[in-house]
Amino acid sequence: MIEFLPPRDGAFGESGTPDFVGFDGDDTDDFGDEPPRSRWLTALAVIGVTGLLAGGVIAAAPWDNDPAATPTTTTTPTTTPTTTPPPTTAPRSTTTIEPSLPPGVSADIPGMLPAGPTSYVLGWAQSFVEPRGEVLVDPIEVWMSPDASRGAGRWIIVDSLAQSGSMNGRLRRNAVRVDAGTRPALLITRPDSVVEIDVDSSEGAPFAVSGFGIGLPELIRIASTARIDAERVDYGDLLAPGGPFDGLEKLVADDVAWSPGGISNSTPDATSGFITDQRGSTWIQVSVDAPDPTTQLLDELIGLTPVETSTLSPAGLSGLFSLWERFDSVKVAQSNDFVGINVVTFVLADLRIVTVAGQGDIDDVLGFAGELQLATQEDWEAAVIDASDGGSIGQDGPQMDVQIGGPAFGEWQAQVYGWSESLQLSIGGSDFYVSENLDQALGPRLTVYRSIDRAFLVTTNTWPNQGRRVVITQPGLDPQEVPLVPVGDTALHALVVELDASLPYEVQWLDRWGAPVPGPAQAGS
Repeated sequence: MIEFLPPRDGAFGESGTPDFVGFDGDDTDDFGDEPPRSRWLTALAVIGVTGLLAGGVIAAAPWDNDPAATPTTTTTPTTTPTTTPPPTTAPRSTTTIEPSLPPGVSADIPGMLPAGPTSYVLGWAQSFVEPRGEVLVDPIEVWMSPDASRGAGRWIIVDSLAQSGSMNGRLRRNAVRVDAGTRPALLITRPDSVVEIDVDSSEGAPFAVSGFGIGLPELIRIASTARIDAERVDYGDLLAPGGPFDGLEKLVADDVAWSPGGISNSTPDATSGFITDQRGSTWIQVSVDAPDPTTQLLDELIGLTPVETSTLSPAGLSGLFSLWERFDSVKVAQSNDFVGINVVTFVLADLRIVTVAGQGDIDDVLGFAGELQLATQEDWEAAVIDASDGGSIGQDGPQMDVQIGGPAFGEWQAQVYGWSESLQLSIGGSDFYVSENLDQALGPRLTVYRSIDRAFLVTTNTWPNQGRRVVITQPGLDPQEVPLVPVGDTALHALVVELDASLPYEVQWLDRWGAPVPGPAQAGS
C-alpha cells in the first residue's frame, strides 16, 4: 500500500522544553507572526493527505507558466504611387502568443470535465502518459471465504507497512492501544464492524491486519504471530487446520501499489480538480484510471465504506440517477482513511474507472459527478492550459491559521487552517503527524488521535454551548486546566492537548467563569 502524508515543513517549530504556552487567556488566538497561508495550500494539504500529490496528481509546477511564442509575422503597408513619394516608414511587426502547455505538463489523455456551469471552478488538470518516478509498494495478502464481501462471509488482509513510514508516525483517529502478545498495537474499529490492528513489530516490518467475520481474539493472535521479512509473510502455525485462516483462500499475494482511502490509484490516466468559488474552500478531485482488480478489491474491503442510498437527499438521488443512466457499476462510499472525504465511482464504456472524491457532503459530490462527461481533446487541452495558469480561483477572502495546541517553539504543534467552510486540523512533530478535515459538528466533542506511543486529545465546542475550558485528569499526574481557542470568525472553539498514552483520562467542562457545564468525559461517550 501507499500512504503519502508528509507533515508540513516548518509547521511544528523547534524542539524545546514542552510548555503549553499561549493558553492562559480565554479569548486570544495570537500564536505568532506567520504570513497568511496561500489559497492553494488548503487544496494541496488535503491532496497531500490523500497521497495524490506524491503520486503526481499535481506535477511539474503547473503554476509556472512558460508560454512558447509562435513565429513572428511581418506585414509591409501597401502604398499608392503619387507625384510626391511618401515618407519612408519602418515595417510594423505583430506577434501573437498562443496559450501553450508548460514544459513537462501533458494533456494527451482527456479526463473528465463538467458538461455545463457548476458552483465549482477549475483548480488543476493534467494527463499522465509515462510512469512518474519510483512507486513505493508493500506486500499485501488477501484471504477470503467463497461467499465473502466487505460485509459478508469471512476475510483477512495482512498488509505490510514497511514502505509506509514509521508506525509512530501514524496518528490514528479514535484508535485504542492494545498489546498483541509482546508487540504494541493500535485497534481501529470501523462503523460496519470491519476491524484493523496496526502492529509495531521489532521482528520484521510493521504491518496491519484487517478482517471481517473474524473474532477479535483471532485477529490479535494473527497480530501476535505473523511476521513480514524480506517481502514475505511468515504465519507460523496460523495456517494449520482450525486456525483463523481455515476455510479461506489466498486471492492476492503480491507487492501492490495501492493508495488507501479509495481516492485514486497511484498512476491515473488523467486527473482534474475543482474548488468552490466561495473563497476556494472545498475541493472535488476527478481521476480516470485503468482498471486494476487488486486495487478495486482492496478499496472494497478496507479502503471504502458503502453509503446507503436511503440516506441520500433528493438532490443526491438525482445525481445518482443521472449516473445510473449513463454509466455502469456506480458506487457511493466514504473513505476509511481520510475523514470527511466522500467518493463516487463509475465505469466508462472503455472499462476505465472514474473516481470522484471530495470534501463536500455526499449529495454535493453526487450532484457534481452527475454533471461530468469525458472531455474532447480540444476542451481538455484548454483546461490543462487554464489550470497551469492558476485556474479560475480568486485570491480574495481571509484564510485562518490558528495554533490550538503545542508548546510555542516546542517539539509539536496543532493548528487549524483554511476557510470557515472547510477547516483542516493538523497535529505533528518531527516523526508523527495527522492532517485531515476538522469535524465542525455542533456541541462539545472529544476525539483522540494515537500512535503507538503518543496520544493527543482534540477538544471542540461551538457557540452557543457554554463549555470554554476543560480540566483533563490522568491518574498520578497533575490536572491540566486549559481554555479552548476561538477559531477565527467561526462559532468553533478548539484545543489539542497531549496525553500520557499509557493512562486513562477524564475531562471536566467549564464555562468561561470556571463553573462546571455538561460535556463528554471521554471520546466516544
